[in-house]
Amino acid sequence: MADAVYESLRSAIVEGRLAAATRLGEKELALQFRVSRTPVREALRRLEQRRLVTALPTGGYLVASWDAADVHGLYRVRAALERLVTGEAAIRATRADIEQLARLVDAPAVRVPGETVGRRFHQAVAQIAGIRLAADLLDQVADQEDRFRPGGCTTDRRERAAAEHRRVLEQLRAGDRHGAETAIDEHLQQAEASLAMDLGGASGHERAGRGGGGG
Repeated sequence: MADAVYESLRSAIVEGRLAAATRLGEKELALQFRVSRTPVREALRRLEQRRLVTALPTGGYLVASWDAADVHGLYRVRAALERLVTGEAAIRATRADIEQLARLVDAPAVRVPGETVGRRFHQAVAQIAGIRLAADLLDQVADQEDRFRPGGCTTDRRERAAAEHRRVLEQLRAGDRHGAETAIDEHLQQAEASLAMDLGGASGHERAGRGGGGG
C-alpha cells in the first residue's frame, strides 16, 4: 500500500498535478487513498528523501518549491553524473547495448506520464555503465527536472535533443570515452539553455508550478 501511495503522489508531483507549496496531510491522504496513516507516512518519508516534499515543523508536508538557482544546481549535479556514466559506458558498451540505444534514439517522441524517449536513453546509458548508485541518483535528478516542465519540451527542442543523442551514440559506438563525455556535456548545456529560455518569461509563482524534459 505504501508503494501505491508513493507512486501516485510522486507522479502527481512530477507531472505538475500537485503544485509546489501544496500542503499534504497524513489524515487527508489516508482518507483519499482509503488506507491507514502508516503507509501514507512511509510514502511521504520516501518523497522527502527524494526532495519532492518538505516536512513542516507543525506536522504535515509541503510539495517542495524551487527557483532558478535550483535549476542551475540540478544541471551541475546532472552533468557530473552523466559525464561519469557516459564515459564509462563508452568503454563497456557491447554491440547489443549499442543496438538498444540506437532503437531508443530512433523511437517516436511519444511522452507518457513520468517518461520520455530521452529519459529512457539516459537511463539505458547509465545501466550500461554499471554504476548503480549513479543510475539511482540520475533517476532522482530526472524526477526533479520533469517538475520544471511537466508538459515536455517543444517539438524543436525534441528534434535537437534527438540529434544530440545521436552524437552521443556515435561516440559510444566508437568506444571514444573523451568524445562521449564531450558530447554529453554539450547536450546538457543545450538542455539547460532551452529550459532557462522556456522559464524566462514566467513569474516566480508560475515557475513553481511548472516542470522538465528535453534531456
